[in-house]
Amino acid sequence: MAKGSFELIGGGLTYHFVDYGSAKNFSHKISPEGKLIGNLVYGFGITIYGSKNKNYYALRGFQGENSIAKPINGAIATFGTHSRNVEFGVVWGAYVQNEYDFRGTGVVPYSVGQGSNSIVPIIGVELNFKIFLKGALFTKFINVVTPIITNHSLSLGLDF
Repeated sequence: MAKGSFELIGGGLTYHFVDYGSAKNFSHKISPEGKLIGNLVYGFGITIYGSKNKNYYALRGFQGENSIAKPINGAIATFGTHSRNVEFGVVWGAYVQNEYDFRGTGVVPYSVGQGSNSIVPIIGVELNFKIFLKGALFTKFINVVTPIITNHSLSLGLDF
């Protein structure tokens, strides 16, 4: 069993459960009503697997675009349980964005604080599917679900 993994993360599909009419202002819309968008997200992650149990701990840092294609920077941490190919855990973290960008489109963002460096909290669960490619090399479908959005991305990683 691997002790941990390192992965590079990319892509991004986000579905908004809640939009209060703001979907009309979202960028890179995929669905007709605008709640599903393709947004650029990239980053890195490290996961540590429990040696005597099926627990895992993960930390992921990321940059990319929010729903109106403006820059974000953030991190999430996860504690969960895993098998060889599936991870399920509780996620918490945050990202920083410029709140003024949203307010300029008539959208009031879910954030803590105001201004050019407002913090958007992330609290939810993740369900990830890991597919081994060759030896310790894998790809992973990362799925984060919060009460407001879901985000789906891919990673390419290496177990160690």
